[in-house]
Amino acid sequence: MFLIEIFFKNFLSTQNRNKLMLNKKLNKKRDNMNLQNIFKVDAVIALINGIGLLFATSMFVEMANLNMSDSLLVFGQFMGVTFIWLAILTWRMPSIAGDSMNSFAQMWCLAHALWFLIIGFHIVTSQVGGATAYINIIITGIFAILYFMKSRDKEK
Repeated sequence: MFLIEIFFKNFLSTQNRNKLMLNKKLNKKRDNMNLQNIFKVDAVIALINGIGLLFATSMFVEMANLNMSDSLLVFGQFMGVTFIWLAILTWRMPSIAGDSMNSFAQMWCLAHALWFLIIGFHIVTSQVGGATAYINIIITGIFAILYFMKSRDKEK
């Protein structure tokens, strides 16, 4: 009788363990939009913007309905390098943040919210327009919302 009881306890605990492992795998597959992935996608977009500003400054500036000048070329290239650095930092953020991932996500939420506000102000006052302005305000708004929502989750 004792051996049967041990067998069933082990069998049931193994079944529960297998169910838990399966649930974790299913939840992991369902929730691909975690903070680590959000940081990675954000980094790729920042890198694209950085490379574009550095090597295709005139195109990026003119797409925002701004008039190209020598001064704007220098400033755009400087911003390109800054965005490339921001992309590297954003890509590395999940490994740097560790247990403070939610706090860093809240900071990135604030950064995107500020970008959203300044781009929106420039659009409303007709200082910028075109595809660059509209795409960037949509992207920064989405990232602000994603960082805010995911920073409230219990897990990273």
